[in-house]
Formats: sequence, structure tokens, C-alpha cells
Amino acid sequence: MNTMKGEKITHTFMLIIIVLLLLLVLGNRTSSVQYVPNNNAYVSNNIAIVNIGNNRILIMDPDINSGSFGKVMVLEYDEKNLKFKVIQEEDLRNEFRGFLGLSKR
Repeated sequence: MNTMKGEKITHTFMLIIIVLLLLLVLGNRTSSVQYVPNNNAYVSNNIAIVNIGNNRILIMDPDINSGSFGKVMVLEYDEKNLKFKVIQEEDLRNEFRGFLGLSKR
């Protein structure tokens, strides 16, 4: 009789542990990735404008089917003249072609 009682207690503890483990696994369903809206970017008509800080913006065409895809331009705002000045222009299409599986030119 004592062995049956001991087995019943053991089974009860095991059942409680299993339920607690299931609650831990299934109860923690929150995503570890947090999505923060990027207020530093603007995309319209296949043109992306991104504020990269220090009065600088990056302009690019994110559309892979566009003829200007991969062209990137960095502009700096001149507060004295109230105009943007081109800091750097790059054509990254050859770099993207290898990554996207397209033939390099």
C-alpha cells in the first residue's frame, strides 16, 4: 500500500513539473525582436531618402528592377548657403549583381 502511495506522490510531482515546464515554454511567447519605426527614412516613387546624421542624407533607388538601382548619393546640407552639396556618389550595381545572382558586367 505504501508503494502505491509513494508512486502516486511521485506521479503527482512529475505531473506538476511537466505542467510548469509547459507553462514556461508556451507562456513565454513574446518576441525577442523589437520593431522600432524608423523616422529617419522616407520612401516614395522608388526613391529612398535616409537621414544619416550630421546634416547628411543618403538617396538611393531601392527598386531592383529600376535602371538606377544601386546608385547611391550622399548629400550634406550647407547651413550657410542653405543648399545640399554632393559628398559622395557610388554605383553599387556590380556589388549587388553578385549578391543577387545576376551576371556581373
